[in-house]
Amino acid sequence: MLNIISAEDRLKEKRGHKIVVCGVSGVGKTTLVRTLDPKTTLFMDLEAGDAAISEWPIDVIRPRTWPECRDFACFLGGPNPSINEDQIYSEAHYDAVCQTYGNPKELLDKYATLFIDSITVAGRLCFQWCQSQPDCKSSNGRLDTRAAYGMQGREMMGWLTHLQHIRQKNVVFVGILDSRTDDFGRPTHDLQIEGSKTGRELPGIVDEVITMAIMPNDENPYRAFVCHTLNEWNYPAKDRSGRLDLIEEPHLKSSSTGKRSKWLPLEFTIVGSGHNGRKVWHRLFVDGDKMSERNVPIAKEIGLKTMRLIIESVRGINPDDNSPEAQQGRQLNSLEQLNGMELCIKIGIEEGTNGYADRNRMISPLTPNQTGYIAGVTTSTVQPNTAPQPEVGKSQPNVPNWAK
Repeated sequence: MLNIISAEDRLKEKRGHKIVVCGVSGVGKTTLVRTLDPKTTLFMDLEAGDAAISEWPIDVIRPRTWPECRDFACFLGGPNPSINEDQIYSEAHYDAVCQTYGNPKELLDKYATLFIDSITVAGRLCFQWCQSQPDCKSSNGRLDTRAAYGMQGREMMGWLTHLQHIRQKNVVFVGILDSRTDDFGRPTHDLQIEGSKTGRELPGIVDEVITMAIMPNDENPYRAFVCHTLNEWNYPAKDRSGRLDLIEEPHLKSSSTGKRSKWLPLEFTIVGSGHNGRKVWHRLFVDGDKMSERNVPIAKEIGLKTMRLIIESVRGINPDDNSPEAQQGRQLNSLEQLNGMELCIKIGIEEGTNGYADRNRMISPLTPNQTGYIAGVTTSTVQPNTAPQPEVGKSQPNVPNWAK
């Protein structure tokens, strides 16, 4: 029987989060488990690389094969009522793993979080298993690589979907970030995992995709979480909750303040070309609870930096031009001065969540010193404000207090 759950009851439900944290090797992904309560966290060690937490008092499970990974997912999440009895994750499969492992309530109820290290290795175990299956062999007994990758995609999606439906538990996947440069010299970053299907569909399954990165700073580079899809570093990221700042402190604890960033909604209309009249949106951050070393909200510094680039794009000012004329040209009497002006921006597509369609987002304004810049046809005739203005942040983010 399918029951309607009232909004009041739904809001009372305990709901876990499904999170992917990716980063290059050695950035500290495994040690993130130290930011969780060891009494309520179960560590799935697929990499045999738990030296980083060798003295941390945490329970561990060590699957060595893909069938063991599937069995534990079924043991943790229970049976899937929508599939046949002869399939993986069925009632029959659940009964079989319970006979092997024991009573799941007695063994697993104390755990609030499953920390999987790593999804990269899980994909490798899955592909190795698929290569040995009869359905992935040709008529002459040779490996059919295409069939193996097809099976691997189905197996991984079934495993991830089953873990996704464990509503009351948190599941944290960590994975290796593959960074390289494309043919045009632009940096690209992707989750390192066997098969294109898993990497392509994974962001749509989990709640959060976070890149753990070393943030550039002249004197003191620091580690941080990059949490928004559109970011200047092109890191893979997604925040379904809407509660995370662009840059967050690298830990998995819940925020104690509950304060969210504040922003102004900006709407742009494309002029000319085949996309004339299409809309593009952007959030101009103005406040937040994460503070820089200057005791200024990081969100505000990001917003000031973006506003400076918008003005430079509108008025054709080179960012390196520090002449008195350029400094005066960067000043505004009010934000209303920007209405109707034309600027050049780089556009990205933000994936829709919770039933909403994909939408265009501004990645960053383009300025005269950048390839692809096109000057607008409008100019400002309003005299700039000569009152003292807030200092605009540098191109590199300031070091927040937690990164010192």
